[in-house]
Parts: sequence; C-alpha cells; structure tokens
Amino acid sequence: MGFLEKAKEQAEAKKQEEIAKRKEEAAAFLFESEEIEHFFKNETFGSGDDFTCITSLRLITIDKSFLTSKKAVFSIPFSKINYVSLQKGGFLNFSKEVEFGIHNKSMSLKFFNSEKALAFHKALSEKITPNQTE
Repeated sequence: MGFLEKAKEQAEAKKQEEIAKRKEEAAAFLFESEEIEHFFKNETFGSGDDFTCITSLRLITIDKSFLTSKKAVFSIPFSKINYVSLQKGGFLNFSKEVEFGIHNKSMSLKFFNSEKALAFHKALSEKITPNQTE
C-alpha cells in the first residue's frame, strides 16, 4: 500500500469515527421510539461540528458555536415544514443550498457536494409529502 492510499484510508477512518461520535451525540436528543434515518454533516466554514439528522419523527439540527462552547439544538416536526427547495450555485458559487420553510420563516443548509444536497432534499421531501408511502 502506497503512502497516498494509506493517508486516504486513515482520513476515511477518522471521518467515520467522527460521524459515529456525532450520531451518538444526536442520540441523546431522541425520543424512546425514535431512530436516526439520515445523518448529514453541515458543511460550513465554522467549527465543522454542526450536523442535521432526519429521524423517524422530525428534523434535528445541532449547531455548535465556533468561538464558544454554546450549542443550539433545533427540533422541527415534519408537520411544521411547509416546503423544501434545492438551489444550486451560479457562476463562481460552488455551494448548494437546501432551504425549507417553517410557517413564515425559512432555514437553509449549505452543501459543497451536490450528491449530499440532493440526498438531503430527497429525504426531507419524502418526509413532508403526505401519503407518499401509501
């Protein structure tokens, strides 16, 4: 195994370890019968510790402050989300933004990876669309 392959393998192992740690942190906010169905690491320029989970019951976003130890946890029932939209960047804009509306307010998550943005959009859309599994 060459140096580059070994470095990639170590980076991937570290990434998986970090994801497992974040999922464990999110589990502390779950209800007894609730399960994490999708996990997304928020791609920001801040601390890099922000993440969003789509659970069996709701959307949970955990936002950690870059300069302090403060942590904000947002819990949004799917029934309160009105819409979800995907915006791909224009000229010299490499991020993709998924926006969702809650009553008369909107929230958004940025992704630098198109596939992750599309996966989040699809997973959330499936949860807020009534009777989509019947």
